[in-house]
Amino acid sequence: MDNAIIAGAVGGILGTVLTIIWNYINIFVSNKVTRQREFDKWLLSERHKASVEILKVVALDPNGEELDKWTNQLRDASVRLQLLYPSGCAPEPLKSTLEEIFQFAKKKKQGIQSDNWKSDFKDFTTKLRCELAKSLSN
Repeated sequence: MDNAIIAGAVGGILGTVLTIIWNYINIFVSNKVTRQREFDKWLLSERHKASVEILKVVALDPNGEELDKWTNQLRDASVRLQLLYPSGCAPEPLKSTLEEIFQFAKKKKQGIQSDNWKSDFKDFTTKLRCELAKSLSN
C-alpha cells in the first residue's frame, strides 16, 4: 500500500471522529443554553402573571364578608410571587412593600383603619406598582 493512501484514510477517519465528537459537544452545550433561556423566559412570564394577580387583589377594596377573605388572597398572591425568585423571597424593597400592603389591609379587616385610609392605601398601591415594575425589569 502506498503511504499517501493510508494517510488519507487515517485523516478521513480522524476527521469523521472529530466531527462526531464536536457535534455531540455542540448538541449538549446548545441544549443547556436553550433550556436555561427558555426557563428564564418562563420565569419572567410567571412573574408578570403573579404581579398582575396581586394588583387585581389589591384593587378589590372589598367590604363585609369579602373583607375576611381579602387578606388571605393578598397573602396567597404575595407568596406565589415571592416563590418565583431564586431565594424564595422577593428583593427587599418589593418584599417590604408587599408586607406593608398586607398589614394595611389587615388593619381595615380589624376595623382600625385611619380616616384617610383610602388615600394612604392608594399611595401604598402606587408604591407596590413601582416596586413590581422595578423587579420585573431586572
